[in-house]
Amino acid sequence: MAEVIDRAATVPDVELAHVRYPSNGYDVPAFLARPLGSGPSPGVIVGQEAFGLTDHIEDVAANLAREGYVALAPDYYARTGGPTPREDVPAIMAAVDRIDNPTVAGDFLNAVAYLVDRGLAAPERVGTIGFCTGGTYSMLLAIEKPDLACAVLFYVSQLTYPELNERKPYHPIDRAGDIRCPTLVIYGDEDPVGTPERLARLEDNLKKGSVPYEFKLYAGANHAFLNPDAWLYHEEAARQAWPDALRYLARYLKG
Repeated sequence: MAEVIDRAATVPDVELAHVRYPSNGYDVPAFLARPLGSGPSPGVIVGQEAFGLTDHIEDVAANLAREGYVALAPDYYARTGGPTPREDVPAIMAAVDRIDNPTVAGDFLNAVAYLVDRGLAAPERVGTIGFCTGGTYSMLLAIEKPDLACAVLFYVSQLTYPELNERKPYHPIDRAGDIRCPTLVIYGDEDPVGTPERLARLEDNLKKGSVPYEFKLYAGANHAFLNPDAWLYHEEAARQAWPDALRYLARYLKG
């Protein structure tokens, strides 16, 4: 059963709800935002930041619904516990390290199936948008689902890992050549995660996939610059980047 969010009344023509969907023997909690009305809509899987399934991520989903998309944001912390207080960066990184990437990639794949099987999203018009660590899992979705329509990746935080193990069996940056959908990569030009070396390596691997891709760097912006609740919020960059992301989604999900 869906738990409908009361504040839906403040977002005209949009239904907001906490839901659960099945994935590998587990019911994954997620936030669903969809336009009211009948028939499937273009779908977007939303990858939350390392801070968790926060009001900011729910607002992103709600804003996508206002644009005509059905948006589903899985809680990738649900299986392992979290999130931690955003002030405790080492604890956040430890929580992220506990996540099993193949399992969460499966959860994102099953998020697509949830939307399609219920007739909420058109199967050929499902994309993803992810932020920070959620950008990592949106990227893994694009890697593991060749028929995804498009991916918008905001400041992916874990292109590489200190070491590979069962939980992190490959560096996402090394599998970027397996992405078969149009991809928009977004960073602030002061983000220490998106170094010139990493972005060049990412671009080299994306080229191997022979699919359209774009890189956008926003002047003066650091990590998590779109989140108005984060200390690195950059208003000017956010006002540019969000419309850019919407135009990209519309090109491949509505066009």
